[in-house]
Amino acid sequence: MINIIAVFISPVVATIVALWVGEKMRKRNYQDNAEDEVLRKLIAARHQMISSDFLSAINSINLVFHKNLKIKELVKNLYRAYRNKEDQGIVGQRIVELIYEICKHKHYKVTENEINNFFIPNKISLASEKNINNEVGNNSTSNIISQKVDIESKTKNSLTVGNLNY
Repeated sequence: MINIIAVFISPVVATIVALWVGEKMRKRNYQDNAEDEVLRKLIAARHQMISSDFLSAINSINLVFHKNLKIKELVKNLYRAYRNKEDQGIVGQRIVELIYEICKHKHYKVTENEINNFFIPNKISLASEKNINNEVGNNSTSNIISQKVDIESKTKNSLTVGNLNY
């Protein structure tokens, strides 16, 4: 009799446990994705505090990281520095500290120096890109590419204009 009851009850219990575990995993994955999205936005727009991505990420932190008191405190410190019109360097450092703490929370191995560095094209590249972008409306694609190659050939001796050999 006990074996018959066990045969009928065990699939029900197994199903309930599987649903419970699945729901826990879904919630954890959702939380991880939300945290990663906030971190990506913060890193991508960390030097553009008025961008919609940066503001969206900053305003989401208290909800997404609601259990992490240190991260929430760093958001308050950033807000105070901004509201008190502190030096831009101090505000920038607060942003780096916040991003660094989120990276530590996510177990990412980065340094504050790595977070603080960002890509800035050199002036020659910026000038050539600006020149090309200005020409987009006036020239065909092949003409624009040849202009870019010509500009780059002035800065790179190994580039051969015409057949794009490096």
